[in-house]
Amino acid sequence: LPRPGFQVAGLLSEHLDFMIDLEKRGLLFLSGPTIEADGSIGQVGLTVLNVPTLEMAREIWSEEPFFKAGQRDAEFRLWRLMEGALNVTLSLSDAKVGIARRT
Repeated sequence: LPRPGFQVAGLLSEHLDFMIDLEKRGLLFLSGPTIEADGSIGQVGLTVLNVPTLEMAREIWSEEPFFKAGQRDAEFRLWRLMEGALNVTLSLSDAKVGIARRT
């Protein structure tokens, strides 16, 4: 959630580096901005971290550049994945694809 005076350009590169690092460490499940009704990119984002506790999520997110600079607030919630199928691994930042066998 952006705070008044939020400026995406100033910390965007650091934010993307932070997110890619989380992805590479297996801590980032999904992330991205919301889309407004007119199709434009919104200022609110959604990030799902692959961690077992809210405390771990808060600790990790305390280093996110926009949050750390006081430009964004965050809400933390637990999420239980109930439906869907995850058989393909996509590393979006470097376009790597992997296929996992079911066990």
